[in-house]
Amino acid sequence: MKLKKFFAGVLAAAMMLTVGATAALATGETTATEYQDQETVSIYKHYGLEGQGTSPEETFYLVQENKKVLKGDIKDSDIPDLTALTNAPVSTDGRRYVASVTFAAGGAKVDATQNQSAFVFTLPKYDHVGQYEYTLREVAGNNAGVTYREDAIKLVVNVINDGTIRIAGVHTENEGGEKSNSFSENKYAANTLTVSKYVSGNMGDKNTYFQFELTLTSGVANGRKNFAENYAIDYTKATSDKNTTKNISVNGTSVKFWLKSGESISIANLPEDVEWTVNELDATGNAVAAGAKNGEYTVSVDGATGSIVAAGATETSNKASFTNTHEGVIDTGVILDNAPYIALLAIVAIGGVALMLNKRRRDEE
Repeated sequence: MKLKKFFAGVLAAAMMLTVGATAALATGETTATEYQDQETVSIYKHYGLEGQGTSPEETFYLVQENKKVLKGDIKDSDIPDLTALTNAPVSTDGRRYVASVTFAAGGAKVDATQNQSAFVFTLPKYDHVGQYEYTLREVAGNNAGVTYREDAIKLVVNVINDGTIRIAGVHTENEGGEKSNSFSENKYAANTLTVSKYVSGNMGDKNTYFQFELTLTSGVANGRKNFAENYAIDYTKATSDKNTTKNISVNGTSVKFWLKSGESISIANLPEDVEWTVNELDATGNAVAAGAKNGEYTVSVDGATGSIVAAGATETSNKASFTNTHEGVIDTGVILDNAPYIALLAIVAIGGVALMLNKRRRDEE
């Protein structure tokens, strides 16, 4: 009987402990000593690449845009600001620069695992227990071809244990989205422009050089964005010794060059939406319209104007192609066809043979 009472007591104690543990887990209760103070916070980002370009060196910045009390007895204005960056750009709108991350030239990659980096910033000291929310935003830069994140980032700091422990949570997701502490909106988009020349027709001379003029402009989509000072012209597939201009600039002066049939020039790393205009020139230096004559050649053009496509580029994107056709009329003089004479001689020969055979037959009679 005593043994039964003993086991009953043990069972009751076990049930009480189980219920207590389950309740603690269900409410997420824990003690402050189980948390470690968090001095810094990291927000991860991927710098993506679209097209066939090579990104320039780029520094991205985060600014503190707003702050507010979610739980606590202090005013919004009394929340300490995040630690400011040293050597940061001067803000013209009063926002506080709190973090930056720099990608070296060529840092934009297609593969997200190749170049994920992080904004790292320092939390301030707090005098009051509470829950505080900071609104952060990436500064929109002005480099052509680069996409910057526009949506806000939320940083929630929980201050416990009389202000000695700071626990931070980052929210890069939009409202209602799956929680995340990273983002990938940043991209560099660029591609290569190619200008090609072809000659066709039975009188077309494929060793004749034709002159072209090319102009690059920023286009409406790029507005007043910053471009590289110069973009190199690749003459690897062009042989004229007149091609001495090595670079071209966006919104700069036009460049002239020479191509013969089967040759081309290319310009790499032009930011997406850069617009081009290229014309073939006649002997007087004037542009030849598509379908018009350049000397004895009729000019056809595909892509005399266009804009650089990075994402979703096809085989015909970013190309300008000129074809000059000269069929001509071949003058062979007076054509003497000896077939009738050969036929006449054959008839004469046949007649002669017939006469000889007829004469022999008469003689034999």
